Amino acid sequence: MKNFRFKASIGLLIIIILAPSFLFFEVPIKARPQYSPIYLQDNVFIENSINMPEKSSPTDLIKQKLSLKFQELLKTQNLTQRVSCFVLLNEQPTERIARQVESSLIQYDRVTLHRTIYQETKKVTLPIQDALISTISSLGGKILQNYVVINALLVDIPLKALPDLAELSQIARIEPNYKLQVQLDVSQLAVTNTTAPGWDYTYNGTDVVVAVFDTGIDKDHPALVGRVINEKSFVVSEPSPNDTDGHGTHVAGIIASTNTTYMGIAPNASLVNVKIMDTSGTGDTSQLLNGLEWLLTNTSHSADVINLSAGTIAETDDGDSTLAKLVDAIVSSYNIVWVNAAGNTVSRIEVPGDAMNCISVANFNDGGLLDPSTWTIAGTSSRGPTADGRKKPDVAAPGTLIKSCEEGSIDFVEKSGTSMSAPHVAGAAALILQYLRTNNPSLGSSWHTLLTKGILLHTALDLGSPGWDNAFGHGAVDMGAVWNFLQSGDFEVGTLVPSYGICIYTLNVTSPQYVNITLLWNREASTDWEWITFNDLTNIDMRLENAQSYIEAYSTSTVDNIEQISYNASAGLYNLIIEAVDFKRNDAQGYALLSNYPITFQEFIHTWTPTEIIILVSVIGIIVVVLAYILLWLRDRKSKPPQTQPSSELSSWPEWPQQPDF
Repeated sequence: MKNFRFKASIGLLIIIILAPSFLFFEVPIKARPQYSPIYLQDNVFIENSINMPEKSSPTDLIKQKLSLKFQELLKTQNLTQRVSCFVLLNEQPTERIARQVESSLIQYDRVTLHRTIYQETKKVTLPIQDALISTISSLGGKILQNYVVINALLVDIPLKALPDLAELSQIARIEPNYKLQVQLDVSQLAVTNTTAPGWDYTYNGTDVVVAVFDTGIDKDHPALVGRVINEKSFVVSEPSPNDTDGHGTHVAGIIASTNTTYMGIAPNASLVNVKIMDTSGTGDTSQLLNGLEWLLTNTSHSADVINLSAGTIAETDDGDSTLAKLVDAIVSSYNIVWVNAAGNTVSRIEVPGDAMNCISVANFNDGGLLDPSTWTIAGTSSRGPTADGRKKPDVAAPGTLIKSCEEGSIDFVEKSGTSMSAPHVAGAAALILQYLRTNNPSLGSSWHTLLTKGILLHTALDLGSPGWDNAFGHGAVDMGAVWNFLQSGDFEVGTLVPSYGICIYTLNVTSPQYVNITLLWNREASTDWEWITFNDLTNIDMRLENAQSYIEAYSTSTVDNIEQISYNASAGLYNLIIEAVDFKRNDAQGYALLSNYPITFQEFIHTWTPTEIIILVSVIGIIVVVLAYILLWLRDRKSKPPQTQPSSELSSWPEWPQQPDF
């Protein structure tokens, strides 16, 4: 067995190096996160020497963790001044806890679900936050408020201490307590009756709760009597939840007015009045968070839809702000539809209308006519895409000279802006939710929430440039088209996991026609450090193949959580392939699929994960090494000359040399 160990080692190295390459001629290659212990690149199996980035310098930490506003203040302002800031922590456990709670509760209503998620999350976040009290105090700071809906703190601290605060490993982001500003008879028909036969008002929002985060609501207005079921003010200077500005009452009327002339979109929906802005139409992030904490824990009615007709331009619209992440977490973890005005800034989307999971709404002018060919985008309506290149706004709705309830009066008044567009969509979402709960109760609230957004985008009336455009988004909300889709369209929901990251559906097209397909999913709240600098949105692609596996159409955005295909299909059998290209460390990803033509689920396809590859290569390597040992041993034994001295037939092994006696 001369040189055996050397030969075996060489053989093992060759197997380990070459086996992954041979395997991946048959297996789809998955992109891996930048900092992973093992990853694949150009068919080569590579091991990183580290699995975390190098420690950032203090300067880099400031750039990563401090908002641009604070970076500017540190250069120009008196460093001894105190600032109020939001401190977002790295650990964000809500998504994980929400899934655990949903699976553990055998029977539950939405109030119980939301409260349980909140309380279980609080058990995790409170110790993390308490551990920072002494450190923040040593920097001259004071914790003003602890938050659970997103693991964050409101802190009062000297400006000069912010760089030291940013160096703490528990901190993900530090931002100012941003100011939020409101975004200022045909519109209801334009939304509900554009496409014949129009929406069936058997579904009118019954048992659906819409929370209006605004300047308050005048619940005594004749068109809103009986609609407000709970209310609270989070404006310290205005403890009464009554509306003294008029904006919130106008928004509430668009959603749920019962007036026969100026009817709301969902006239039987219930409203929760969450007052977070004062008589000047101004609020801040802390008031929004305080309102959310109350909504999820201290009300007898759980919200199904949230309408926020407000935003800020103080933060970049890249989906990375605390506000945007908050919205995404509320939608994904608490299964609430979040509708946000896109803004009236023209050149950009206002935060948090840039959030991935929200429905961002632009403003079009219907001109008092029901003819879509005359509808134009409002000159002040915010345009997309977002700073990170995503498709926002999502949809458009009437928002110019909209007549709705007037605060402190029995009359109605006209107002304009995306503030008026968003509640049209919030009301539309309430109608869809009622329909899904009535006709598809087994799907559950998490799928209902995702499908509601998907249905609104899938059925939107395409205006402006064909397909998505930066003004109308995917088009004008069209509840007539929604009704038609719910009667004759098809939708599926599913979950991809790393080991089964591909799903195949079939379409049997019987005659030439356009096939329109929409795929969407939510960004889920992350629990690791990558949430700071990396987009943790799972990347899913969609392609349509004919019977010969030729790709006829595809959608492969790397930044959006929606993919769409519109293809003029000939008669024949087609395969629709949904593939998770990169899970971004998510252990599963739910999705909704909508089509104007029937789709049939076929199968999930097994995909190789890095762990499975390592195990397989290791097993192959071990088997090969064992076989090599046996073969080399047999060869060496055969090549030895015959023994000349007598030896026992029972033993072919050499004897140990005799030790001398002492």
